[in-house]
Amino acid sequence: MTSLAARVLRSVRARGLVSAGDRIVVAVSGGADSVALVHLLLEITPSLDAAVVGIAHLHHGLRGSDADADQAFVGALAAGLALQFHASSRDVGALARDRGISVEQAGHEARRAFYAWAIAASGASVLATGHTADDQAETVLLRLIRGAGTRGLGGIHPRHGRVVRPLIDMTRAELRRYLAARHVAWREDATNDDPAIVRNRVRRELVPLLRERFSPAVVGVLARAADVLRDDEAYLEVAATEAAASVVLQGDGSVTLDRERLARLHPALARRVVRQAIRAVSRGGSVGARHVDSVLELVQGPGREAQVLLPEASATVSAGRISVRERREAGRPARAGRAPMPAPMELVVPGDTDVPGMGLQFTATTLAGSAAESAASLGQTPDMVVLDAGAATGGLFVRTRRPGDRVRPVGLAGRKKLQDLFVDRGVPRAERDRVAVVVDAHDAVVWVVGHAVSEAAVPRPPASSVLLLKVKRFGG
Repeated sequence: MTSLAARVLRSVRARGLVSAGDRIVVAVSGGADSVALVHLLLEITPSLDAAVVGIAHLHHGLRGSDADADQAFVGALAAGLALQFHASSRDVGALARDRGISVEQAGHEARRAFYAWAIAASGASVLATGHTADDQAETVLLRLIRGAGTRGLGGIHPRHGRVVRPLIDMTRAELRRYLAARHVAWREDATNDDPAIVRNRVRRELVPLLRERFSPAVVGVLARAADVLRDDEAYLEVAATEAAASVVLQGDGSVTLDRERLARLHPALARRVVRQAIRAVSRGGSVGARHVDSVLELVQGPGREAQVLLPEASATVSAGRISVRERREAGRPARAGRAPMPAPMELVVPGDTDVPGMGLQFTATTLAGSAAESAASLGQTPDMVVLDAGAATGGLFVRTRRPGDRVRPVGLAGRKKLQDLFVDRGVPRAERDRVAVVVDAHDAVVWVVGHAVSEAAVPRPPASSVLLLKVKRFGG
């Protein structure tokens, strides 16, 4: 085993990225990082009792013949290593135009969908990408420039659902030296030189400046900072959810905050409680630091009635309370009788997640092989479901219901509004806004806890990898 592979092995073990029995499909663009990833994983997987089962490549439809050549190169790489090759294409430019978003954002969305497809197509349990310590450092700098807080500065997560980044502690220079020593070729993407792309300017101008003028170890320093900030953010988010229990009051179609109690919170917790409140009613609007600060200014203000506008919502201070309400368009009726809805909380997969605001604990367990087949035959119960492992690609989140939520319950031909589902099942009106709803990375309903699981999320035989998701109430 090469010295670099030994370091990757130690990193993968320390971060818990690959487990015994895992089947890994590798996302390969053709660039040096992802090509090195394939070779390094082939070196270390025997020591992990895991296996590389395939290579997956996404054609973004952006670079014409160069992109075609990339796909041909990756296909030849897979053939040379006797690995399955899974290729898919998406017109990212058209996606950006149709959605009214940037090409960069469209690319992110296309890749998330592609990862889920590649895992299913290859029968893998995890998908590995070639993100490096350099990518981590650049991400931290980009988000710092854009004004991100602790959550954004946590950068790239080494593991997100079933997507893992085994090279997150390695540098690009190390990977290129590794490939050169083994006489392994790779492809260069000309768009990496385009100065119109902000990340490229950070990579080619800002990072070299910091390395030369301030610290030769700046990449490692930033990557380490991201690790620390992710841990801090995870702790603070849980603490904020617990603090919200004493600050958030029941409201009618709003989230109402006790002004005095909110003012007594540490600023780190107050910001998160306010952000959760805005997200709970903003119907997916983008909540930035300026929105949170504007609400906190009401807390510190003179006490007279005042209002600020937020993404899809507004906040009003009156009589010692701050009420965050959905901002309604003319002619659109208000949502009556809605209780405060906590911001979505990401579930740890695999692992345990406490959701204090609901008094619930979720336990997620990934199973493969014969264990997966046995679990898939268990069926669903009110407090346990067996999901196709692909449902967790990009992460699973728990929240309460939102307008427009629909689900296609197992065994039914069509989709149902959650409102209709609750009526059919006799759920009292007062209880409907307290039901936990598990959603995927695209906010599609996966499980209405205690009532229905989505037909699209259940495993299909033969089930090579499944996710066992259980829920219990605290003390239960």
